[in-house]
Amino acid sequence: MKVGELMLQYPTNVYPENIAFDSTVLDSNNTISFKFNGDILTGALYNVFDYNTGELVLTKGHVPQLRTPIVYNGQELKMADGFLNDLDNGKDYAMQIMVLQWQSDGTAPLCDMFVLRGQTQENYLTTDGTTITIEDKISSIYEWEQTTSEGWRNNSVWGVVVTSCELVIGEERRHIVAYQETTGKAVLSSALPSNIPAGTKYQIYCNYKVSPLYFFKCKQTPQITPTMELIDYAPTSRADSTLGFHVTATYNGYNSLINYYNIKLYWNWTGDDTVPWRLVDETDNIYSQKIESSFFEDFILHYKKRVNGEIVEVPANQNKDLYYKAVVNIVTVDGLSCSGSSNIISCGGLEDDVPKTIIQALTVHNQDKPDVYYPQNKDSFVFARTPQLKHMIHIIGAIDRTLSPTGDFPSGTKYTYYRENLNTGEIRVLETVDDTTVPTKGKYRYYYVPREGTTGQAYLNGISYVDVEMTADVSHRQVETKRVTKDKFNKINMNGYTITELILQDERYQWGTKTRYKTGDQWKIVGEIEDTTITQNMDKHLHVSYNTYPTQTVTKTNYLTGTLTAMNGYVDCTTRTYIDDIDTVRAWREFISRPSIYMLKTQKGDVLIVTITDNPTTTYQENNSKIPTVFSFNWAEVLDVNDIKVDYIIDVDPSTPY
Repeated sequence: MKVGELMLQYPTNVYPENIAFDSTVLDSNNTISFKFNGDILTGALYNVFDYNTGELVLTKGHVPQLRTPIVYNGQELKMADGFLNDLDNGKDYAMQIMVLQWQSDGTAPLCDMFVLRGQTQENYLTTDGTTITIEDKISSIYEWEQTTSEGWRNNSVWGVVVTSCELVIGEERRHIVAYQETTGKAVLSSALPSNIPAGTKYQIYCNYKVSPLYFFKCKQTPQITPTMELIDYAPTSRADSTLGFHVTATYNGYNSLINYYNIKLYWNWTGDDTVPWRLVDETDNIYSQKIESSFFEDFILHYKKRVNGEIVEVPANQNKDLYYKAVVNIVTVDGLSCSGSSNIISCGGLEDDVPKTIIQALTVHNQDKPDVYYPQNKDSFVFARTPQLKHMIHIIGAIDRTLSPTGDFPSGTKYTYYRENLNTGEIRVLETVDDTTVPTKGKYRYYYVPREGTTGQAYLNGISYVDVEMTADVSHRQVETKRVTKDKFNKINMNGYTITELILQDERYQWGTKTRYKTGDQWKIVGEIEDTTITQNMDKHLHVSYNTYPTQTVTKTNYLTGTLTAMNGYVDCTTRTYIDDIDTVRAWREFISRPSIYMLKTQKGDVLIVTITDNPTTTYQENNSKIPTVFSFNWAEVLDVNDIKVDYIIDVDPSTPY
């Protein structure tokens, strides 16, 4: 094997580095791992020092007895869990790694890593045998070996021959068996064939490479004790969030500060681990030393369970109890992690006999006239507004007196409404009895859930629901539906587009994990809507190199953009004329230029939270005697509708919350 044919490089992705772990816990955090960069790796040795004293406190390694390769270029070498359990918590450490290479068949060390060059210091005679004098004070020859009382270092690291340095003079190569740093004498594996005068140049190569220092800490694992409470947060007049889970936790970090934490809410129907816990909701990473958060969309309306050996879907009103628990996960600034589970809360399954409920009616607001503020004449600042948003469902729930002719719910009972997408199973708790975010197309089920007023628990046997199908029929039919049998769908037509201004709610109305907005003005768009193209914007980049195929980098960026072009105005059903006057144009221009975000609903069924980009345009069609107006604007998605709450506001006073 010629010098330079193979190569070693410093390890990368080294663990542990700039992190802390608990040395008493024998898990995957208590180990050493790194990515190997080179051709073949025969073994790795580790020296661990006390950072504060410099004392060598631990020496370990992994070298196979046959000296055959253990990993190759780009692969990871990882020690067993608990590999560093001999270290002490509460101390800081520094670690060095020595990577080694032997011939691939394991017969001899592979010395192709250049160390240094120099000149012989004395004449070498064949009668000198295996001893030659090179330069003294060379610290890079067997630097990990302890020096004997005579000042010798040999290639038996910790009593095992794994390292090797080779002296190269001309065409001759010899393993250095031992080296005396004070005199510069080196003992070779065999004698040289001829005399060598002093001053002859030489090179030294080795079969190992020593890494820089990697720093880490050993600390006791933090302790976390979460507590979860069932709390009624919302005002009586609200329809949503009548039940909340408030999660707090006590934290003992043993001098480790919190970097971030997240909380996950789980449920099942047994209250123990005999049935897997299913995820209900979770927070984003929260960067705070105070552990506290709340969940509000707590109620799961149906779920799957095993019945007679088969997994079937069971509606909530056919079950007795639902159980919830919270799990808090913490990562500290020094890389420690811990988690803890809260107490388990039973929700639902009240045994009291309560009346049956019914969704009495669903009313859809779908008039073509835009629902906006706008001046009635050019000299007036008096604003008029219709009281109902378009593309919205109004739900009326009541007790079903045909099934419950007598009796009532206890005083203080509250009600919550939910919408379930029957195609995807997605469930959304509604902000009020008005569903402002319903898409214009799809099949949905609305639930009417009565709750016990003081504890918030649901009367499961009182739940009712009704199925609806949204369409976007261009015939502009308006349908007001009544409840029908459960196996039939109520047909609701929602034609056209709507764009609704969203206004951030005051701080006092913000609760839960989702930001709350209230509806502002709205425009319904039905006339001459041009074909729309929606672009999905993703941050993906191809990188072409010398490889056969390019590589790709991807970020989390993923949002929609598009353009909407349509005719301005609306149909006045009283006069049967199309209204597109200058006041309407002025109102549109003022509306679309506001520094707000908007909720844009398409005829296809998209519900998008957007901002207006570029410069909206209005075009007058001068060749028509009515001079109709065509407007156009570009939009970009800025939020997911599932990440926010939208309250329906009908009062002209924007300060009124509901």
